[in-house]
Amino acid sequence: MRAQTIADLFQAAVDDHGPRTAMRYPREGDWHPVTYAQLGRLVEEATVGLAQLGVDPGDPVGLLTGNRPLATIADLAITHAGATLVPLDPDDASAEGKRLAQPDVDVAFVDPAAAAEAAVPTDTIVLLTDEETPDDDDPIAMSELYRRGQQVLGQQPAPFAERWRAIEADDPAAVLPQDEPLTLTHANVAANVAAAAATWPIDPGDRAASLAAPTTRFGREVGPLALLAQGAEVWYPSSALPEHVRTCQPDLLVTSQAPLARLRADVEERLAASEPMQRQLFTWAHDIGHRASRARADGGPGLGLRAKRWLAEGLVLAQMRAEMGLGKTRIVTPAPLADEHAEWFRALGVPVAEPYAHPAAGLVTVPEASPAPDQGGPPAPRTDVRSRDEAAPSRIQVRGASVPEDAPDTDEDGWLTTDRAGRITDGRVLRLEG
Repeated sequence: MRAQTIADLFQAAVDDHGPRTAMRYPREGDWHPVTYAQLGRLVEEATVGLAQLGVDPGDPVGLLTGNRPLATIADLAITHAGATLVPLDPDDASAEGKRLAQPDVDVAFVDPAAAAEAAVPTDTIVLLTDEETPDDDDPIAMSELYRRGQQVLGQQPAPFAERWRAIEADDPAAVLPQDEPLTLTHANVAANVAAAAATWPIDPGDRAASLAAPTTRFGREVGPLALLAQGAEVWYPSSALPEHVRTCQPDLLVTSQAPLARLRADVEERLAASEPMQRQLFTWAHDIGHRASRARADGGPGLGLRAKRWLAEGLVLAQMRAEMGLGKTRIVTPAPLADEHAEWFRALGVPVAEPYAHPAAGLVTVPEASPAPDQGGPPAPRTDVRSRDEAAPSRIQVRGASVPEDAPDTDEDGWLTTDRAGRITDGRVLRLEG
């Protein structure tokens, strides 16, 4: 059996979950559903459309966008075409474009809002919009890419299957635009997707909100790629974040720090406008939750604190979580949060997992979502972790299937030396330092 590629993982999900909802996104005041079968067809059309634009296997294709369904479709089309994804940061488009002298980008998918500022070295821009194709000779709309694919597939459906089945696990899947551009193979990406799915498993049909930036390795591989591989229903909240999360009520929330700060600010704004007694009750309950969370990290709360936590849960905390849409939610973040945010959600009773993720190595540690702080955890599946100096906190070294062979700071035995310090305790558990 051949090693898996990104396309293998996605096509298996389409086969297994065809009629299930794959994604939902806000449109005209409602949440528009897309099934796995429909998503598979869109990816098929976009992939063949890319081929019609002249994209060949191995060609670098840029993706300049925020977190939205079309970004996932574009990502999957790039990888099914056998091309190499080059993620571009929409918050720093010009700087990212300038850093892409090597490798050059042949085609780029770009959000309309970012198109004017994008310094992307390319001849063709595919706008991530279903509006009509602009008059400009270079940009084409996503709908036009679909149309080109439909036209070809109506005559000869074979090109799509031939293209993605020809991809090998060792073929390049992405190039991370950093000081020294780093190439990830399909095997590297698939290993990180599998690690995420093994660590935070969710059942087919479970709701997951994806809020992490798709331009980061974590946001892409632990976000939509891992969620779709498990048959999840992926929701894409937009600018109306608190309201959308309340509607979604996700089982899993994959996010960075900024969206969590917005969810917290929304609660604090509503409390500020409430009656003084309500504010005081929340402050009391949240403080009890905070003390209980810290006590769990230090060995467990005593009987008196457990009783107070039980009372705070029944009177305030459970209701507040339900009102926020986080009643059954586990939160996963790409890096340790600022203490004030992590502890605020844990005190509320929302489990938070803060894995150590590295741009080159992918997931390094995979702690369970916990109501108590946990800086570190066991290594990710198929990953070896050690400290450079086992006798004292020192730089962490990683080796595994998700680590690219040509990553900087990697020795001849495949050990990548990261920029974080830690120590190994309790057998194989890594504790981060600093």
